[in-house]
Amino acid sequence: MSEKKKKIVIQPYQGRKLLSREEAEDEWRSLRDAIDQIYQKKSSQLSFEILYRSAYNLVLDKHGELLYSGVKDSLTGRFVAIGEQVAKTPDAQLLETLSGKWSEQKVILSTVKDILMYMDRTYATPRKVRTHRQPKASRFSERHKK
Repeated sequence: MSEKKKKIVIQPYQGRKLLSREEAEDEWRSLRDAIDQIYQKKSSQLSFEILYRSAYNLVLDKHGELLYSGVKDSLTGRFVAIGEQVAKTPDAQLLETLSGKWSEQKVILSTVKDILMYMDRTYATPRKVRTHRQPKASRFSERHKK
């Protein structure tokens, strides 16, 4: 009895489908909702692996500008709202309120930075635009110097 040799066939990598503009916008909306949850201190319910992968796929599929401008607009809107809250604070509590808001922002922005690491390295840095890894102090303080 002779045994027949089995031929091993290696299938080519199929890759994943590129995101269409509509799919990219859906991904961005889910990331925006995640940033909202981070600001609401509900980040324990989020999967950071999935969020990072979503940001990664957006940049990889040439939707980096959508992600970059969306994050920039979202954070700017948050900073404006915080500035308005701080501006309404009585003078006696101003330093305490500002310090508290600043401490919150450092934690929140650190979390957002972790999601956007790939975008910062491969989209923002080559284009010489401000990355989300750079200190947020400049944006926060620019917004609140007035």
